[in-house]
Amino acid sequence: MQRLILIIDDEVSIRKFLQFHLDKNYRVITMESGKEALIWLNEGNFPDVIVTDINMPFVDGKLVIKELKSQKLTNAIPIIVMSANSNGWGCAECLEVGAEDFILKPIDPFDLQQKIKEIISRGAIFGNAI
Repeated sequence: MQRLILIIDDEVSIRKFLQFHLDKNYRVITMESGKEALIWLNEGNFPDVIVTDINMPFVDGKLVIKELKSQKLTNAIPIIVMSANSNGWGCAECLEVGAEDFILKPIDPFDLQQKIKEIISRGAIFGNAI
């Protein structure tokens, strides 16, 4: 069974780019907002890994992480944070509140795939309950 990856980003081009590159090895679901993703997750959908942008309107990546890490059913889902800030601003804060790793934009899809593989190989996956 293929692992399920949830991509959360408000930019459609990034969602499509990542889906194109990850679809070869994973099942990929994309969401355009943190709010949409939280609703989907609270409906009982559990991806193996979440990749989320930090800067999104209304519900940003940091809030998504805080919400998921505060709930018993979702606190073990590994989260990789994406940031366009070259100095990594915000990434450290996201790691402090529970993100597993971060990656800077523009995204190198091979680097992201490697990070996902490392998380899965460490057994740091939640399990797929879709």
